[in-house]
Amino acid sequence: MDISKAKLQQMVRSRRDRFLRNTRKVLKVLPYVLIAAGIGLCIFSAVRMYQIRENQTSQIAAEAWTGESSKHFMQISCFARGQQQSGGSPDLFLDSTVSLTKNDIMTLRTTLDELVRVASGVDSGMSSAVPTLGKTGQDQSLTPAVNTETPLWIDAYSAEARCTVVRPATDLSAAISNETVLTGVGGDYSLFHPLMIIEGSFLSESGSDTKAIVLDEGLSWLLFGSYHSVGQDVTINGITYKVAGVVRKNETKIDKQSYGDFPRAYILFDELARIFPGTPANPANDTVPAATEGNGSGLPDASNLAIQCYEVVLPNQLDGIAKQNLISALSTSGKDAKNYWIVQNTGRFTPPNLVSSVFPIGAKAAEKTQFRIPFWELSAEIAESVLVFWWAMMALGAAVSLTSLLAVYMALKKEKIRRV
Repeated sequence: MDISKAKLQQMVRSRRDRFLRNTRKVLKVLPYVLIAAGIGLCIFSAVRMYQIRENQTSQIAAEAWTGESSKHFMQISCFARGQQQSGGSPDLFLDSTVSLTKNDIMTLRTTLDELVRVASGVDSGMSSAVPTLGKTGQDQSLTPAVNTETPLWIDAYSAEARCTVVRPATDLSAAISNETVLTGVGGDYSLFHPLMIIEGSFLSESGSDTKAIVLDEGLSWLLFGSYHSVGQDVTINGITYKVAGVVRKNETKIDKQSYGDFPRAYILFDELARIFPGTPANPANDTVPAATEGNGSGLPDASNLAIQCYEVVLPNQLDGIAKQNLISALSTSGKDAKNYWIVQNTGRFTPPNLVSSVFPIGAKAAEKTQFRIPFWELSAEIAESVLVFWWAMMALGAAVSLTSLLAVYMALKKEKIRRV
């Protein structure tokens, strides 16, 4: 009995010693494993953040506009409110203190042009070659000024609606229709939102064909069974448009979340007024801007459509001066910037701006509740949240690596002292 007990004790001690030896080996190697894991997490996080930022092409208009120039520019978005209509019709003018219309854009452009000229040292008698309001037939539209000078700044504006786009019947097939999100665009929209062209070209206000439409690849496939539909006709509310281009959708996970369930199409802003007739001429308790010539029917026209987003790229010689110039232009136009949601796109993915976008928690969501946000802004907001996560992962990886390095250093120092 005593012999068995002694053998059992020896066996227990032997296993315990083996366990301790293995544990010491693991603990000796563990810091190096953690260092490698931490560095790997930092590298992976950096790669993911780079990919996310690169995919946010609607946030880099200032960089694209700057090119190789040494001047500094800033991209800013100003979101406004309108009175939402039933049936997917575009928002209408709501109130002069919260809405933006084409007439407001004219005033903003004049004021911003003067501010930019003064800031850039351009002679007051010279034009900075920004677009100006002009006349096209009986409808007032924003058309570029005839000027060969290089513009000092650029802008764009847009509004969304929902409609049914129809491919007319042919001798071989019946008509095909599909519900679509329709974006009315103006200014240099394609520079702010550089959609990849599969075929054809994007819309231009300086072009002579106002009855042009650009389809995304999904809508082109649904209507024509092909991504190559340039030159084909589609109708919206009985109005015929010719397909000028087909654009590709971004297939990143973030863009899929924000793009929505419907395919998209793009037309010139003025065309929204022709597509959606019959909306009340006085939708709000404020004075609707004066209608354009020749429209005595009370039907909506481009002057009382609410612009959802106005975007600018302005010189930013001093940090923050571009945003301040936009706020000053709004004030000069009789607007209070507090009633609009202004987003500084340039640099929004830097750590300080990411922190301010998250904290205080819920503040940003509460601020934008009354605004209709386009999909590309939703994509940027999702990207902000994801980037905050990956910054946290990078910080964790760095903390693990530094702590493990410190543990290795202390162990080596202790071993050196023991040997001495």
